[in-house]
Amino acid sequence: MAAAVSNYNAKLQRSELPKLLLHATPGAVITAPLVDWCGKNLKRLKVVNVGEGIHFLQEDHPHEIGSAIADWYRAL
Repeated sequence: MAAAVSNYNAKLQRSELPKLLLHATPGAVITAPLVDWCGKNLKRLKVVNVGEGIHFLQEDHPHEIGSAIADWYRAL
């Protein structure tokens, strides 16, 4: 499992595909240090903070998430 995660991590860092990272503050899984790491290490990444939240962002911020996805897609 560790090798699979390591390989995926390396592939994701090399990828030129556009990426969108939605996160909230303070977040549960995607915390500020991870957002910073992603911003520094992933190419073609757009980072969007949808507001305050911990775990169920899709329930707390459905409109913000929908708008962020639509804006990101239009900009491709």
